[in-house]
Amino acid sequence: MKTKVKIVVISYNQEKYIRETLQNIISQKTNFVFEAYISDDCSTDNTVKIINEFSKKYPNIIKPTIREKNVGVVLNYLETLKQCCDADYVALCEGDDYWCDEYKLQKQVDFMEANPDYAICYHPARMIYMDKNHEPIIIGQSEYKNPQPYYNLIKANNIPANSVIYRAKYLQEELKNYPEDIYPPDWFTHISVARHGKIGYLPDVMYVYRWHSQGISHTTSNDPVKEIHLKYGVKEVNFSYTVWNKIKDRYPKYYSEIFINTLQNIYFTYLQESKFKEIDILTKKYSQYFKDFKLNINKEELKKYENKCRKYRKMYNMFLITSIVFFILSIFLATCLIIKP
Repeated sequence: MKTKVKIVVISYNQEKYIRETLQNIISQKTNFVFEAYISDDCSTDNTVKIINEFSKKYPNIIKPTIREKNVGVVLNYLETLKQCCDADYVALCEGDDYWCDEYKLQKQVDFMEANPDYAICYHPARMIYMDKNHEPIIIGQSEYKNPQPYYNLIKANNIPANSVIYRAKYLQEELKNYPEDIYPPDWFTHISVARHGKIGYLPDVMYVYRWHSQGISHTTSNDPVKEIHLKYGVKEVNFSYTVWNKIKDRYPKYYSEIFINTLQNIYFTYLQESKFKEIDILTKKYSQYFKDFKLNINKEELKKYENKCRKYRKMYNMFLITSIVFFILSIFLATCLIIKP
Protein backbone atom coordinates (compact mmCIF):
# COMPACT_ATOMS: atom_id res chain seq x y z
CA MET A 1 0.00 0.00 0.00
CA LYS A 2 1.32 3.44 -0.93
CA THR A 3 2.45 5.71 1.88
CA LYS A 4 -0.10 8.50 2.16
CA VAL A 5 1.87 10.78 4.51
CA LYS A 6 5.59 11.10 5.16
CA ILE A 7 6.66 12.98 8.26
CA VAL A 8 9.86 15.03 8.39
CA VAL A 9 11.62 14.97 11.76
CA ILE A 10 14.98 16.71 12.20
CA SER A 11 16.96 16.34 15.41
CA TYR A 12 20.16 17.49 17.07
CA ASN A 13 21.05 16.88 20.72
CA GLN A 14 17.42 16.45 21.77
CA GLU A 15 17.66 13.47 24.11
CA LYS A 16 15.33 15.27 26.57
CA TYR A 17 12.53 15.50 24.03
CA ILE A 18 12.89 13.05 21.13
CA ARG A 19 11.28 10.09 22.91
CA GLU A 20 8.00 11.97 23.40
CA THR A 21 8.17 13.25 19.82
CA LEU A 22 8.48 9.75 18.36
CA GLN A 23 6.01 8.16 20.77
CA ASN A 24 3.29 10.61 19.73
CA ILE A 25 4.06 10.01 16.06
CA ILE A 26 3.72 6.23 16.26
CA SER A 27 0.52 6.71 18.32
CA GLN A 28 -1.29 8.40 15.43
CA LYS A 29 -4.55 6.65 14.52
CA THR A 30 -5.19 6.65 10.76
CA ASN A 31 -6.86 4.62 8.04
CA PHE A 32 -3.78 5.08 5.81
CA VAL A 33 -0.07 4.29 5.84
CA PHE A 34 2.35 6.90 7.18
CA GLU A 35 6.11 6.94 7.78
CA ALA A 36 8.42 9.20 9.77
CA TYR A 37 11.82 10.12 8.31
CA ILE A 38 14.06 11.13 11.18
CA SER A 39 17.31 12.85 10.19
CA ASP A 40 19.76 13.36 13.04
CA ASP A 41 22.46 15.96 12.43
CA CYS A 42 25.36 14.21 14.20
CA SER A 43 24.09 14.50 17.78
CA THR A 44 26.64 14.12 20.56
CA ASP A 45 24.20 13.03 23.28
CA ASN A 46 21.81 10.03 23.46
CA THR A 47 19.44 11.24 20.75
CA VAL A 48 20.66 8.66 18.21
CA LYS A 49 20.36 5.84 20.74
CA ILE A 50 16.69 6.70 21.32
CA ILE A 51 16.00 7.01 17.56
CA ASN A 52 17.55 3.59 16.91
CA GLU A 53 15.51 2.11 19.73
CA PHE A 54 12.30 3.27 18.05
CA SER A 55 13.41 2.25 14.57
CA LYS A 56 14.05 -1.31 15.75
CA LYS A 57 10.68 -1.48 17.50
CA TYR A 58 8.67 0.24 14.72
CA PRO A 59 10.61 -0.39 11.48
CA ASN A 60 7.55 0.18 9.29
CA ILE A 61 7.10 3.71 10.63
CA ILE A 62 10.45 5.05 11.85
CA LYS A 63 12.99 5.55 9.04
CA PRO A 64 16.21 7.03 10.46
CA THR A 65 19.11 8.83 8.79
CA ILE A 66 22.05 9.32 11.14
CA ARG A 67 24.53 11.85 9.77
CA GLU A 68 28.23 11.36 10.49
CA LYS A 69 28.93 15.05 9.89
CA ASN A 70 26.93 18.05 11.07
CA VAL A 71 25.43 19.84 8.04
CA GLY A 72 23.37 22.47 9.86
CA VAL A 73 19.65 22.81 10.45
CA VAL A 74 18.68 24.22 7.02
CA LEU A 75 20.47 21.62 4.90
CA ASN A 76 19.32 18.81 7.19
CA TYR A 77 15.75 20.08 6.84
CA LEU A 78 15.91 20.43 3.05
CA GLU A 79 17.47 17.04 2.37
CA THR A 80 14.88 15.32 4.55
CA LEU A 81 12.03 17.16 2.83
CA LYS A 82 13.30 15.93 -0.54
CA GLN A 83 13.21 12.34 0.72
CA CYS A 84 9.51 12.61 1.46
CA CYS A 85 7.95 14.11 -1.67
CA ASP A 86 6.92 10.78 -3.21
CA ALA A 87 4.00 10.52 -0.77
CA ASP A 88 0.69 12.36 -1.22
CA TYR A 89 1.33 14.63 1.75
CA VAL A 90 4.28 15.79 3.85
CA ALA A 91 3.97 16.69 7.54
CA LEU A 92 6.53 18.21 9.92
CA CYS A 93 7.45 17.53 13.54
CA GLU A 94 10.82 18.71 14.85
CA GLY A 95 12.60 16.57 17.40
CA ASP A 96 11.98 18.88 20.35
CA ASP A 97 8.22 19.30 19.80
CA TYR A 98 5.35 16.80 19.80
CA TRP A 99 1.81 16.24 18.54
CA CYS A 100 -0.87 16.13 21.24
CA ASP A 101 -3.81 14.77 19.23
CA GLU A 102 -3.71 11.15 18.06
CA TYR A 103 -6.04 11.98 15.17
CA LYS A 104 -4.03 14.96 13.90
CA LEU A 105 -2.90 13.34 10.64
CA GLN A 106 -6.31 11.81 9.96
CA LYS A 107 -8.10 15.14 10.44
CA GLN A 108 -5.74 17.00 8.12
CA VAL A 109 -5.70 14.35 5.42
CA ASP A 110 -9.51 14.18 5.50
CA PHE A 111 -9.62 17.95 5.00
CA MET A 112 -7.13 17.88 2.11
CA GLU A 113 -8.86 14.95 0.40
CA ALA A 114 -12.19 16.76 0.60
CA ASN A 115 -10.62 19.99 -0.75
CA PRO A 116 -8.29 19.21 -3.67
CA ASP A 117 -7.77 22.91 -4.43
CA TYR A 118 -5.96 23.40 -1.11
CA ALA A 119 -2.14 23.24 -1.04
CA ILE A 120 -1.57 23.42 2.71
CA CYS A 121 -3.44 22.86 5.97
CA TYR A 122 -2.46 23.94 9.50
CA HIS A 123 -3.82 24.35 13.04
CA PRO A 124 -2.96 26.20 16.29
CA ALA A 125 -0.31 25.04 18.75
CA ARG A 126 0.28 25.29 22.47
CA MET A 127 3.61 26.96 23.31
CA ILE A 128 5.21 25.87 26.56
CA TYR A 129 8.28 27.50 28.12
CA MET A 130 10.98 25.11 29.29
CA ASP A 131 13.51 27.60 30.70
CA LYS A 132 11.36 30.07 32.61
CA ASN A 133 8.21 30.31 34.68
CA HIS A 134 5.63 31.37 32.12
CA GLU A 135 2.10 30.15 31.47
CA PRO A 136 1.56 28.28 28.17
CA ILE A 137 -0.01 30.26 25.34
CA ILE A 138 -1.87 29.30 22.16
CA ILE A 139 -0.27 30.41 18.91
CA GLY A 140 -1.45 30.25 15.30
CA GLN A 141 -5.14 30.85 15.90
CA SER A 142 -7.07 32.40 13.01
CA GLU A 143 -10.13 34.63 12.96
CA TYR A 144 -10.73 34.03 9.26
CA LYS A 145 -12.91 31.45 7.53
CA ASN A 146 -11.27 29.15 5.01
CA PRO A 147 -9.46 29.74 2.79
CA GLN A 148 -6.97 31.75 4.83
CA PRO A 149 -5.66 35.04 3.33
CA TYR A 150 -2.38 34.41 1.51
CA TYR A 151 -1.01 37.93 1.94
CA ASN A 152 -1.44 37.62 5.71
CA LEU A 153 0.98 34.69 5.62
CA ILE A 154 3.44 36.77 3.59
CA LYS A 155 3.34 39.59 6.13
CA ALA A 156 3.74 37.38 9.22
CA ASN A 157 4.54 33.74 9.91
CA ASN A 158 1.17 32.82 11.40
CA ILE A 159 1.52 29.07 10.73
CA PRO A 160 3.16 27.10 13.56
CA ALA A 161 5.85 25.04 11.85
CA ASN A 162 4.91 21.56 13.04
CA SER A 163 1.18 22.03 12.55
CA VAL A 164 1.43 21.98 8.79
CA ILE A 165 0.68 19.38 6.15
CA TYR A 166 1.69 20.06 2.54
CA ARG A 167 0.42 18.63 -0.71
CA ALA A 168 3.64 16.89 -1.72
CA LYS A 169 3.57 17.59 -5.46
CA TYR A 170 3.74 21.34 -4.81
CA LEU A 171 6.46 20.95 -2.21
CA GLN A 172 8.52 18.88 -4.64
CA GLU A 173 8.26 21.59 -7.29
CA GLU A 174 9.36 24.32 -4.89
CA LEU A 175 12.33 22.35 -3.60
CA LYS A 176 13.97 22.39 -7.04
CA ASN A 177 15.24 25.95 -6.51
CA TYR A 178 15.17 26.32 -2.75
CA PRO A 179 17.68 28.86 -1.33
CA GLU A 180 19.82 27.73 1.60
CA ASP A 181 20.90 31.20 2.80
CA ILE A 182 17.54 32.35 4.21
CA TYR A 183 15.86 32.60 7.60
CA PRO A 184 13.43 31.26 8.69
CA PRO A 185 13.21 28.24 6.35
CA ASP A 186 9.83 26.91 7.57
CA TRP A 187 8.09 30.23 6.80
CA PHE A 188 9.62 30.27 3.33
CA THR A 189 8.30 26.74 2.70
CA HIS A 190 4.79 27.76 3.79
CA ILE A 191 4.79 30.75 1.44
CA SER A 192 6.23 28.77 -1.48
CA VAL A 193 3.82 25.83 -1.29
CA ALA A 194 0.80 28.05 -0.63
CA ARG A 195 1.37 29.82 -3.97
CA HIS A 196 -0.09 26.73 -5.66
CA GLY A 197 -3.44 26.56 -3.90
CA LYS A 198 -5.54 27.62 -0.95
CA ILE A 199 -4.56 27.62 2.72
CA GLY A 200 -6.71 25.55 5.05
CA TYR A 201 -7.12 25.97 8.82
CA LEU A 202 -8.46 23.57 11.45
CA PRO A 203 -9.22 25.11 14.90
CA ASP A 204 -8.05 22.15 17.01
CA VAL A 205 -4.83 22.57 19.02
CA MET A 206 -2.90 19.46 17.95
CA TYR A 207 0.76 20.09 18.69
CA VAL A 208 2.99 21.42 21.46
CA TYR A 209 5.83 23.82 20.69
CA ARG A 210 8.61 23.81 23.26
CA TRP A 211 10.38 27.16 23.75
CA HIS A 212 13.84 26.50 25.14
CA SER A 213 17.40 27.82 25.07
CA GLN A 214 18.61 25.38 22.36
CA GLY A 215 15.97 26.44 19.84
CA ILE A 216 17.03 28.17 16.60
CA SER A 217 14.84 31.21 17.39
CA HIS A 218 15.67 31.45 21.08
CA THR A 219 16.63 34.93 22.36
CA THR A 220 18.07 36.10 25.67
CA SER A 221 18.17 39.90 25.44
CA ASN A 222 15.56 42.54 26.24
CA ASP A 223 15.38 43.35 22.53
CA PRO A 224 14.65 39.99 20.81
CA VAL A 225 14.00 41.55 17.39
CA LYS A 226 17.41 43.22 17.38
CA GLU A 227 19.04 40.02 18.61
CA ILE A 228 17.49 38.03 15.74
CA HIS A 229 18.58 40.72 13.25
CA LEU A 230 22.16 40.56 14.49
CA LYS A 231 22.16 36.76 14.32
CA TYR A 232 20.30 36.19 11.04
CA GLY A 233 19.96 39.64 9.45
CA VAL A 234 21.56 38.92 6.08
CA LYS A 235 19.53 35.73 5.77
CA GLU A 236 16.36 37.66 6.69
CA VAL A 237 17.01 40.12 3.85
CA ASN A 238 17.72 37.23 1.47
CA PHE A 239 14.42 35.68 2.58
CA SER A 240 12.45 38.84 1.92
CA TYR A 241 14.13 39.45 -1.44
CA THR A 242 13.47 35.88 -2.62
CA VAL A 243 9.82 36.05 -1.54
CA TRP A 244 9.40 39.34 -3.40
CA ASN A 245 10.71 37.76 -6.60
CA LYS A 246 8.24 34.90 -6.21
CA ILE A 247 5.11 36.97 -5.64
CA LYS A 248 5.81 40.46 -7.08
CA ASP A 249 3.49 39.94 -10.05
CA ARG A 250 0.55 39.24 -7.71
CA TYR A 251 1.54 41.52 -4.83
CA PRO A 252 3.69 44.45 -6.01
CA LYS A 253 3.10 46.28 -2.70
CA TYR A 254 5.29 43.70 -0.95
CA TYR A 255 8.35 45.57 -2.22
CA SER A 256 7.72 48.78 -0.28
CA GLU A 257 5.72 47.34 2.61
CA ILE A 258 8.02 44.50 3.56
CA PHE A 259 11.21 44.06 1.54
CA ILE A 260 12.44 47.67 1.80
CA ASN A 261 11.49 47.86 5.48
CA THR A 262 13.35 44.62 6.19
CA LEU A 263 16.47 45.76 4.34
CA GLN A 264 16.39 49.18 5.98
CA ASN A 265 15.86 47.91 9.55
CA ILE A 266 18.63 45.35 9.34
CA TYR A 267 21.05 47.73 7.63
CA PHE A 268 20.64 50.31 10.39
CA THR A 269 20.93 47.63 13.07
CA TYR A 270 24.29 46.68 11.58
CA LEU A 271 25.32 50.34 11.40
CA GLN A 272 24.52 50.86 15.07
CA GLU A 273 26.57 47.83 16.05
CA SER A 274 29.44 48.45 13.57
CA LYS A 275 28.99 45.07 11.89
CA PHE A 276 31.39 45.72 8.97
CA LYS A 277 31.27 42.32 7.30
CA GLU A 278 27.46 42.22 7.24
CA ILE A 279 27.22 45.83 6.02
CA ASP A 280 29.55 44.97 3.13
CA ILE A 281 27.38 41.99 2.17
CA LEU A 282 24.20 44.06 2.11
CA THR A 283 25.86 46.95 0.29
CA LYS A 284 27.30 44.78 -2.45
CA LYS A 285 24.10 42.80 -3.01
CA TYR A 286 21.32 45.31 -2.38
CA SER A 287 22.74 48.84 -2.79
CA GLN A 288 20.45 49.58 -5.76
CA TYR A 289 17.46 49.43 -3.39
CA PHE A 290 18.84 51.86 -0.77
CA LYS A 291 17.32 54.79 -2.68
CA ASP A 292 13.86 53.62 -1.58
CA PHE A 293 14.59 53.67 2.16
CA LYS A 294 11.88 55.38 4.19
CA LEU A 295 14.14 57.05 6.72
CA ASN A 296 12.89 57.50 10.26
CA ILE A 297 16.30 58.94 11.09
CA ASN A 298 17.60 62.42 10.28
CA LYS A 299 20.58 62.93 7.99
CA GLU A 300 22.86 64.10 10.79
CA GLU A 301 22.26 60.92 12.82
CA LEU A 302 22.74 58.77 9.73
CA LYS A 303 26.04 60.53 9.02
CA LYS A 304 27.10 59.92 12.64
CA TYR A 305 26.50 56.16 12.25
CA GLU A 306 28.35 56.02 8.96
CA ASN A 307 31.33 57.96 10.39
CA LYS A 308 31.37 55.62 13.38
CA CYS A 309 31.39 52.67 11.02
CA ARG A 310 34.33 54.09 9.03
CA LYS A 311 36.22 54.99 12.22
CA TYR A 312 35.95 51.51 13.68
CA ARG A 313 36.72 49.90 10.34
CA LYS A 314 40.03 51.83 10.21
CA MET A 315 40.81 50.83 13.80
CA TYR A 316 40.02 47.21 13.02
CA ASN A 317 42.21 47.23 9.90
CA MET A 318 45.09 48.82 11.82
CA PHE A 319 44.76 46.23 14.57
CA LEU A 320 44.71 43.43 12.01
CA ILE A 321 47.83 44.70 10.20
CA THR A 322 49.68 45.25 13.48
CA SER A 323 48.79 41.75 14.65
CA ILE A 324 50.11 40.23 11.43
CA VAL A 325 53.38 42.22 11.67
CA PHE A 326 53.96 41.13 15.27
CA PHE A 327 53.14 37.52 14.37
CA ILE A 328 55.70 37.51 11.54
CA LEU A 329 58.25 39.24 13.76
CA SER A 330 57.76 36.69 16.55
CA ILE A 331 58.31 33.83 14.10
CA PHE A 332 61.46 35.51 12.80
CA LEU A 333 62.86 36.03 16.30
CA ALA A 334 62.03 32.48 17.33
CA THR A 335 63.78 31.15 14.24
CA CYS A 336 66.86 33.25 15.00
CA LEU A 337 67.02 31.85 18.54
CA ILE A 338 66.71 28.31 17.32
CA ILE A 339 69.49 28.54 14.73
CA LYS A 340 71.80 30.68 16.93
CA PRO A 341 75.10 28.74 17.47
